[in-house]
Amino acid sequence: MKPLRPLALLAAVLAAPLAACDSPETAVHYSPKEPRADRATALHGVSFAPSQGDLSGQEQYRLAAFVQRLPADRTRVSLLTPDSSPIQAQRTAAIRGHLHALGVPVEGVRPAQGLAVGPDTIVVSAESYSARNLNCPDWSKNSTYDPLNLPGSNLGCATARNIGDMVADPRDLEMGRTPGPGSGHLGASAVDRLYNDKVKGANTSGASGSGVSTPGAGGGVSTN
Repeated sequence: MKPLRPLALLAAVLAAPLAACDSPETAVHYSPKEPRADRATALHGVSFAPSQGDLSGQEQYRLAAFVQRLPADRTRVSLLTPDSSPIQAQRTAAIRGHLHALGVPVEGVRPAQGLAVGPDTIVVSAESYSARNLNCPDWSKNSTYDPLNLPGSNLGCATARNIGDMVADPRDLEMGRTPGPGSGHLGASAVDRLYNDKVKGANTSGASGSGVSTPGAGGGVSTN
């Protein structure tokens, strides 16, 4: 076997790090663990006889069976109509009343855009959100070799899962909600007391035994 020439040896030494950079271990992709929610929509068509606005017994039974399959809570129900004629208004009122009797409120009525709905059918749309499964804990990333210096694959899992478990409505993880009007009474009352020289003193009811000492009170504070 012939010995390597100096140039060939230098090329082999320089090629080694490059080969390591092409290693599959370097193909690491960091996916942040963010609390998210998945949306599910269930549709149910309620059929009416031509020119009739009342629910038949069979349709009432089918509607009740549809409601029983919905998630127990956090479900938003809307009615989708083919048009805004008076007969459709009568039909939506009948469905709304039946759903109310089943304990399901209707958020609103809107046109059935993008759906092939016949003139005698009202579609009940039930939308629900659930916290997304983030595949946590996630220890898939190699913790001993990472030339890209990316965060660990399990980073953020605890926070994301805790938020997903605690949120009252998972829909807030996707779009939030409009906050209600703020009350300025507390701040305004404080300003009134300041102007009227009636500022409340600090609450010192729990200060005894706290270890706080003041000069002249026997607290061991030196005055030298």
